[in-house]
Amino acid sequence: MTSVRFGTDGIRGVAGEHPITPDVARRLGFAVVQELGVRELYVARDTRAHGEDLALAVCEGAAAAGATPSFKGVWPTPALACELAAHPEAAGVMVTASHNAHPDNGFKVLVRSGQKPRAAQIEHIEQALNRRAIGSEPIEGAARTGSVPKAWLDALHREGAALGMSWAHKRIAFDFANGAARPWRSQVMKMVETGWEVLGADGGQINQGTGSEALNGLCRAVVEKGCAIGFAIDGDGDRLRVVDERGVVVAGDAVTWALARAARAGSVAVTVMSNGALEGHLPGVTVHRTPVGDQHLQEAMRTQELPLGAEESGHILFAEHAGGDGVFAAFRVLAALTTHAGGASDLFGGFTPMPRQQFKMPVTARVPLDNLDGLDTERTRWLAALGEGGRVFLRYSGTEPVLRVLVEGPDGPSVAATSGRVRGYLQSVLG
Repeated sequence: MTSVRFGTDGIRGVAGEHPITPDVARRLGFAVVQELGVRELYVARDTRAHGEDLALAVCEGAAAAGATPSFKGVWPTPALACELAAHPEAAGVMVTASHNAHPDNGFKVLVRSGQKPRAAQIEHIEQALNRRAIGSEPIEGAARTGSVPKAWLDALHREGAALGMSWAHKRIAFDFANGAARPWRSQVMKMVETGWEVLGADGGQINQGTGSEALNGLCRAVVEKGCAIGFAIDGDGDRLRVVDERGVVVAGDAVTWALARAARAGSVAVTVMSNGALEGHLPGVTVHRTPVGDQHLQEAMRTQELPLGAEESGHILFAEHAGGDGVFAAFRVLAALTTHAGGASDLFGGFTPMPRQQFKMPVTARVPLDNLDGLDTERTRWLAALGEGGRVFLRYSGTEPVLRVLVEGPDGPSVAATSGRVRGYLQSVLG
């Protein structure tokens, strides 16, 4: 039995290939119930056609472990998180590959109150998952679909109501990525009195030319339709990307900066991938940096009582809301823009990021970085070339077979030159 390991955000891969199979799904359902000690397991999926069988297999594993599974149908991840926050006796599994293309799928585990599992919980679930096979057992009642994500819609309604009529004479563009939030677009649109230009809701394949990773269509729509701002979420609805009124994509860290200022936050959590300019642009605000992954942001927010956490990639967390939520975050951005004298470009334009370059190196094996020949010597040279505040960050992706590379510094030409040197070195040692 081939072992299964969690990545940055759950388990992910090509549907039908290990580990994205009904067998692993059953074992996961069993392991989550067994290790978290819950009597109920809520299961939801995004709009990928192969998600139905995987979700039902998770339910079968949960039933075999003695829990009552409840299949919610197509829900965004934040809807499942909100439901768990309202029912703390349950845990959840979201069948999704988030922003990945349609051939992929995966599993995200949510523990009590809609939080991501901690490292120790992940380790225990992995061990149980890899310990034994689980036979398929017929279950009654788990295959029900069409449940309404009431807790999530109620939370959005409160945010929309707070905006009042401030957007009644403007237009916004919103890209639903043909994903898990698409079936609920009409309810979402009722939350804010405004002109809506909707993309990614035509029944096409999830994330195909639409959503948070494909912003060209949104940029065009914002300009052509005269929208004040544009938003795009990802396939499972927990990320947000923003486009200003000029059709220009707003950096994720600029959104974090604007939200922190609007909330008058005294402290925020960001990951090591967030731009190094944040600290200088938030005087008097304590910026906590965590490893990559919104579960690390959640942990920092929980232990240090922080009001806001965000990843540059678009996960934005609020202490009063269960998990990352692209729609909820978009409403908070609208609130910040409502109280700002200028347009979206002016709201975000006060943040000047350090120059940076990012790229991916395909890998066939995850050689420990400490074992790369000459890395320490090369890193010393790179940092000297970048100057004060410069950094070179390497990490293996938790969702793709690649090494992610970030080069950042105060001077653009130095960043570009150093990035080329880093790429050349990695090609020589990784092959």
